[in-house]
Amino acid sequence: MAGRVLITGFEPFGGARTNCTEMVVRTIEAERLTDEITGSFDVRTAILPVTDSEGPAMLERAIKEHAPDGVIALGEAETRTNVSVERVALNLKDYRIPDNAGRTCRDEPIAVEGDDAYFAALPVHTVCEAVQSEGVPCRLSRDAGLFLCNQIMYEVLKRVRVEGVLRYGGFLHLPLVREQSGEKRAVFKSNDSDRGIKMSLDGSEGSVRGPIEPTVPTREMARAVLAAAAVAHLMPA
Repeated sequence: MAGRVLITGFEPFGGARTNCTEMVVRTIEAERLTDEITGSFDVRTAILPVTDSEGPAMLERAIKEHAPDGVIALGEAETRTNVSVERVALNLKDYRIPDNAGRTCRDEPIAVEGDDAYFAALPVHTVCEAVQSEGVPCRLSRDAGLFLCNQIMYEVLKRVRVEGVLRYGGFLHLPLVREQSGEKRAVFKSNDSDRGIKMSLDGSEGSVRGPIEPTVPTREMARAVLAAAAVAHLMPA
């Protein structure tokens, strides 16, 4: 099936030296994985700034430049050990840490007159199975948090659900990759002290409550992301 998908990652943030999504995107760019996994459709990439204004603006520029059929956006969730296929994007910004421009949002809408939430425009169960087929653990997740990951997911889905610019779109949170082993990471807790949930830097719920050792190499994670993109691209129009 001909066509084009845009895969986005993020620059490092929160004081980290690396971001696994940037590493995965660069691997997709550098290695000849695309033809092997995706077949006949084209893959384009972009790295987004982790700022309230420039992240969405870069996404918009990339969509206009590449004119993709759909977007698979990636975010890093360093407390998880599995890929997470996010189900819902909320029209809410409530940053637990400042973005890379030093800005912190509190209970602000992404779009003042926008819908409260959008569901992923992906066959989420099938996408999850596609990632697992590459030997990478994967599960479904409720939402993408309230930081830039959620904001980008919302912007992608608005272009599917409202504007009709895209045919499909969704968001995958990735765990750290093996090449990030040993890198020190800050971990932030939820404001809900009763639950004591350990949070990712992006503000989404983590699935691990202590230091973890990344096990999946970047190249294998890149293959899993492309497998997910291939499944999404085959969705009926």
